[in-house]
Amino acid sequence: MQERLDRVFPAESSGITQARLGITLLVEELGLTRERIDEVRLAVTEACTCVVRAASPESIFTLRAMLDEGHLDVAVQAHSPSRPGFPNTLGLSVIRKCATVVAVSSERGGRLQIEMRFRADRAQVPALQA
Repeated sequence: MQERLDRVFPAESSGITQARLGITLLVEELGLTRERIDEVRLAVTEACTCVVRAASPESIFTLRAMLDEGHLDVAVQAHSPSRPGFPNTLGLSVIRKCATVVAVSSERGGRLQIEMRFRADRAQVPALQA
């Protein structure tokens, strides 16, 4: 079973769609609850949108996710932001409602990164009746 994701996407709307698909496949494979899958997918989509809006034209962003001791850690990073500073507050509000921990870092002329931590609640599989 794959327990990590490390991918690079174009900093455009198609990259956001690809990242959403990648994180969805990972959390489904991990067997997380439907509620947790939906929260992770929504938060990651918002994070990707924030970094893409800040990114320079024709640049890239990275999505990293890893299961670690009952938590799913996710980081989205724009590699060449054209507008330093924090992403929009509405997107961050959505992310904060979904994730248990959120950290945003930005460097002038450097990078914009949004890190998130989610509880890795696993779905209960009903026992088979004989």
